[in-house]
Amino acid sequence: MKKWITLFSQTGTEIYNLINLLGKKPDAILTNRESFDGININLLDVAIDRIYFLQPRPTTDVYNAVLRDIGCVPENTFLTMHGYLRIIPDEICNTYEIYNLHPAPLRQHPELKGKDPQKRIASTPYTYYGNTIHKCTSELDAGEIVCEEFYPNKNYSHQEIVDLSHSSATNLWFNFLNHII
Repeated sequence: MKKWITLFSQTGTEIYNLINLLGKKPDAILTNRESFDGININLLDVAIDRIYFLQPRPTTDVYNAVLRDIGCVPENTFLTMHGYLRIIPDEICNTYEIYNLHPAPLRQHPELKGKDPQKRIASTPYTYYGNTIHKCTSELDAGEIVCEEFYPNKNYSHQEIVDLSHSSATNLWFNFLNHII
């Protein structure tokens, strides 16, 4: 069985929700937060022993050192990004199997790659909102799409799109991860 490593920059709530749905904890949880402050307390309760702190802007050497220290071997490890707000260096993308959830339907709207797609969906009459899980490559949000959910945009506000996307993201991850772990 492959090692499952998760990364996050925000609260880690999505990882906590996945632990509950899957009945499995990631082998390690990496964050570029500077402390436990602001991390979902429930995640700390169930997986504090698996959380590793990276530098705020990790380098290739930092990723390699941490992954090596937790016993990761590229052919036997996959990583998932859950609100991880850093671009993974090319060498790491080319060495490890990494998946990211992007909060926009990239097949329908490939121009929504990059930062703040939900704001752009709300401020422009896009037909759909949703989420895309794709393989990470050196090009931002350009890797092979492995699964996607999208919904009609009914002129939702930015906050409504954020809330709707968050609620569907965990289910999309669950369906994807259920097949590989």
